[in-house]
Amino acid sequence: MIDAVDLDAAVSFWSGLLGLAETHRFEQYALLEEIAPGTRLTIQQVDSITADKSPIHFDLAPADFDEFVARVEELGGRLLRIINHPQYDLVVMTDVSGNEFCVNQRTSIPRSRAEDHTRHG
Repeated sequence: MIDAVDLDAAVSFWSGLLGLAETHRFEQYALLEEIAPGTRLTIQQVDSITADKSPIHFDLAPADFDEFVARVEELGGRLLRIINHPQYDLVVMTDVSGNEFCVNQRTSIPRSRAEDHTRHG
């Protein structure tokens, strides 16, 4: 995921640089062709680039969401927050160095997990 204030300019730059066509656009997101199976560059329009959020981060969509999140935690990563959106659900996690990344899933995150995170997060 790459944050951009000007979505059209960012799509033009990254698609031209990497030779990847834009395949989909919805809301504030533009998706480019897959770089490798299951690996796609997404550009997200934001109001501004800020120092408190990395403007480039991974958005991962594993086949088994729960297993993947558990593996991240076993390796020392942390769950920061859960985001439920009408079009997607994801968790924001960190690696062992504190770098944020997102793990996406297609179905809703169980509310018990969200409530547990709210109490402990």
